[in-house]
Amino acid sequence: AKCAKLGPTFPKPGNKLWPMVQTLRPFHWLKNLMVFVPIIATRELTFWPLLSAAGAWVALCLVDSGLYGVNDVLNLDADRHHTSRCRRPMATGELPLSLGLTLFPLLLVLGGVIAWEVTPELVVLLAVYLVAATADASRHKRFAWVFTRCDWSPVTPSLALVFRSGCWSVRWWCSLDWH
Repeated sequence: AKCAKLGPTFPKPGNKLWPMVQTLRPFHWLKNLMVFVPIIATRELTFWPLLSAAGAWVALCLVDSGLYGVNDVLNLDADRHHTSRCRRPMATGELPLSLGLTLFPLLLVLGGVIAWEVTPELVVLLAVYLVAATADASRHKRFAWVFTRCDWSPVTPSLALVFRSGCWSVRWWCSLDWH
């Protein structure tokens, strides 16, 4: 596929479902399955803990997709100049900018609402995750690493926060020995 030529973003005609799925990056949702580790570890494989962890997983997936989408909108011009990112649906114009400006912030809010329904502490953790992911995506990578450092490194910061989301979603408190 060729990279898009620079210019205004006009919606291209055609099916928007596949470009939308690509932009949501569902393959990244696999890491969020770590929210189920505390349930498995504690053998709490009953309805309510599973439902709670599933809610945490959905909230994390919505926030992840919202973050990826917002990042695509904010970095639209840079992505169009990049050798591989120029093929992303927002950069090619397959998805209209108006869709990105409305849908992705909505996903972030919806993820927060679902997290609140699981447990209010999960909203705090999602806010930390949002700050860490934003710092990681920006020039503040050292801040993101220090901000999310935990005992069981070399686990990545995002996976550490996903695991803790699982702990909080089932009310199993993890060690918070931060360095």
